[in-house]
Amino acid sequence: ELSALYEEVSATEEALHDQYKLLVQSEERYRLAMDGANDIVWDWDIQRDLVVWSDKMQQLLGVRQPLRTMKESGAFVHPEDFPLLVEQQKQYLRHPGAFFVGAFRLRTTRGYRWFRMRAKALWDAEGKPLRMAGSLADITEEREQSERIWRLAYNDALTGLINRVRFREVLDEKIQQPA
Repeated sequence: ELSALYEEVSATEEALHDQYKLLVQSEERYRLAMDGANDIVWDWDIQRDLVVWSDKMQQLLGVRQPLRTMKESGAFVHPEDFPLLVEQQKQYLRHPGAFFVGAFRLRTTRGYRWFRMRAKALWDAEGKPLRMAGSLADITEEREQSERIWRLAYNDALTGLINRVRFREVLDEKIQQPA
């Protein structure tokens, strides 16, 4: 009996060792993907309000300790953007959908920069959100380019004043408004 029990324990130990090796390989792939990604990757346990950010987040914000909660992370969101971001997030979590997408500014070591958040949540059987994971992509250059194009399209290059096209649009908007 002891010999059979020993063989069983040995086989179990070998299976556990194989599973451990697979887990280590999976962790290495995960870490490599997170480090190689251009975006900041995150995972939020909604029930406990614990968030894990890729290391790029600490570097971007210039903080020494990792941010552990969404409340801590929210302190870096621009004050004008924070209420809208929170409301959009609440709406998404109340009404499960395909993906959450939002844009906001974060206070970084280089000043405020624009980011696009894309995320997906998991809900339990009763529809209660359990966790949410996603990425943050720096879209500052995109936003600045769009603003430059808009200015060129609607402002006179020499004076900076609105051009005829924009003037007509503004005039039409004012005429449409009730008195």
